[in-house]
Amino acid sequence: MTILEIFLSLASVVLAGVSVVQLVTIKQIRRLAKTDVEKGNIDLATSSVNEMLNSVTALLKQNRELVGQVLTEQDEKQILTKKVSVLSDKADARTSENEQLQKKVDVLTRKVEKMQRAIGDLIPILEKLKIDEKLLKSLRNEL
Repeated sequence: MTILEIFLSLASVVLAGVSVVQLVTIKQIRRLAKTDVEKGNIDLATSSVNEMLNSVTALLKQNRELVGQVLTEQDEKQILTKKVSVLSDKADARTSENEQLQKKVDVLTRKVEKMQRAIGDLIPILEKLKIDEKLLKSLRNEL
């Protein structure tokens, strides 16, 4: 073997070693790139899930507020309905009281009218009996 053959053999061995090192390096770079891509995908998925959770949380908060408003409005409506019912009952009671009072006033009016007629009938009799003029005058004024 000549020096040239030995040199070529050594060069082939060195180049083969360099090629093996390059293949190992390429595999490591590829593995690192794949790991970085997977980390990026995981980060992307995590941020997407976090955004969705934030959105869902915000929607739940809005729903709670809306339900609270609806319940408050229903409570207010029930309270107003009860107040209207109570006022209506009071108005009915007052109407009944007014009707009873009107009947009593009518009865009293009839009694007063009868008394006035009786006094009117008594005045001529009292005049014949010559009762005190002051009393007669006061009776006439009452009529």
